[in-house]
Amino acid sequence: MPTSQPAASSARTGPSVASSEGLSRPVWFGDSAHPLFGWLHEPSETSNRGGVVLCGPLAKQYDTTYYTLRLLAEGLARAGFSTLRFDYRGTGDSDGLVTDPFTVAAWHAGVASAAELLDSLGCRSVAMVGLQVGALLAAQGAASRSAAGAPVSGLVLWDPPASGAAFLREQRAFGALAMGARPGADSSFESPAQLWTGEMVRDLRQLIMPTAGLPAATLVLSREGANLAALTRDVAAATALECETFTGHEDFYEHAKVPHAAVDRIVDWFDSRPSPSPLLPLLPARTETFADTAVVHAEDGTPVTERAVRLGPNDLFGVLSSGADATGPTIVLVGGYVYPHTGPGRTWVQLARQLAATGHRVLRLDLSGIGDSGLRPGQLPQQYFAAEGAEDIAHAVSAISPTDPRDVILVGFCSGAYAVIEAAAMLRPRAVVSVNYVPEFTPPELVAGGPVDERRNAFVARPRWIVRLRERGLLRRLREVVPEWGWQLLNRLGIVPSPTTGFKVLLAAGVATRALSGPEDAELFLARAGRQLARMAKTAPFSFTVLDGVGHSVLSVIERQAVVTAVMREVADLLGDGGPATPTVDIPARRVGGSAEPVEAFGDLPSGSNTAT
Repeated sequence: MPTSQPAASSARTGPSVASSEGLSRPVWFGDSAHPLFGWLHEPSETSNRGGVVLCGPLAKQYDTTYYTLRLLAEGLARAGFSTLRFDYRGTGDSDGLVTDPFTVAAWHAGVASAAELLDSLGCRSVAMVGLQVGALLAAQGAASRSAAGAPVSGLVLWDPPASGAAFLREQRAFGALAMGARPGADSSFESPAQLWTGEMVRDLRQLIMPTAGLPAATLVLSREGANLAALTRDVAAATALECETFTGHEDFYEHAKVPHAAVDRIVDWFDSRPSPSPLLPLLPARTETFADTAVVHAEDGTPVTERAVRLGPNDLFGVLSSGADATGPTIVLVGGYVYPHTGPGRTWVQLARQLAATGHRVLRLDLSGIGDSGLRPGQLPQQYFAAEGAEDIAHAVSAISPTDPRDVILVGFCSGAYAVIEAAAMLRPRAVVSVNYVPEFTPPELVAGGPVDERRNAFVARPRWIVRLRERGLLRRLREVVPEWGWQLLNRLGIVPSPTTGFKVLLAAGVATRALSGPEDAELFLARAGRQLARMAKTAPFSFTVLDGVGHSVLSVIERQAVVTAVMREVADLLGDGGPATPTVDIPARRVGGSAEPVEAFGDLPSGSNTAT
């Protein structure tokens, strides 16, 4: 198994990546006081057929649809359209907080700014595509441009809600079902990965589909079974409307499965439309002036400089955050599942900016085939727990810390925690912090019928009989009745591997290790290796902390703040510079082999916050 690290490579700022899909580059634009972040996908030719603004969804669907919108943008660029996908203020990599005042107004302004950027590139026409609530924002943006004398050339409403009020009802139902969330006194509430403040609720309730100013060409692509009779009647009165359906929306929103048929239909719809004659050239001088960096703000208002970087030979993408006079090791954040570098519910953005505000340099990274990173030759996209993850991290570390690749702290969430553990066995960094680490899984190569990849050092195989018990709902009962010594005996006999294998790999390499887990993820470790963890904590640079009230997917504000503060405290402790002096949140942390301590959060919680149950 490999133990050497890759040769050092350099980080590239202001990256532009040319491919058969065209030219893709990250851009900062809009109000310089609160810059927006986006991706501009341009045709491979020097002329374009027009511009397209992609207005994405919010909440958990931001994470699960991220890669699909990237593919849509690439497809439109391949068809000859300069396409901009972007994050609204307070979402994704853009500046701001979701609790900022006038948030919905800022989202409208962001749509206008995105269209203006395409205007500045020489696009003769601008069209819009909106997904979910983004469809309402796109339609409003189209109507506003029409009123200003610059109508859009086309509009695609992809799975549009009938109104902002209808969208809020759906989100409120999701919050109640998934989190037991209850509305606050000001009508604020939470849905998975999103807080809806009272002001946002008020403004979104007023968001309706305009009946004037829409383009002559409008496509409504709705999920099967959606009742949009009133919406389509109103829109049809204002435009030549085409209505179609797409399948697989549940897998799309819940499991990030790309609805290729819907993506292809949207691209074909634009491709079939007549192009302006003659085609207008792009303005290369203008496109080269996009800022490499932007000044954004941490939650406490501290200015933080961020720049988009390409790393290593496989075009890994990351965002590097740094505050004034950043010192010490670089902290690398790796997310889980197929979610992008922003982390679940934007957790990594919040954490990176707050760490940068306290004097650190922080990279939030997409592994290959995920988010905005490139694909390796022959690699399938959106493969989590991929064996290539450790090499990706090693390449990224060699690029951002070429003089001393060991001078880093690796932080990973879920499958990202597994990736940083594997990478740490190779790199031997200063420390590793794992969050909701899942030690047992089925690797993609086994799913495909092959052997376990030889690059895996910390893989814990899940026995088939364990899988069958879990499928039948009996595994938890087994953990309750079998004592820990019984599991240890099964470990020694080789019948069941120890869940601590990954931690042992790190400690054998001399890597300080801090594990943070919610009760759901900690149960596996405590039931089968609780005493072993306690012994490790006494004899090695290791700790295992249970964050009570934190679910695996960190769906609520309280959970995400607890994770941010817990990681900051671990980093501060590892570096010996104390922890954040901030108010406490009612989620205790139980350190195995130690006493309970409160986990702190930054500032008072917004109204409407709920702990997941």
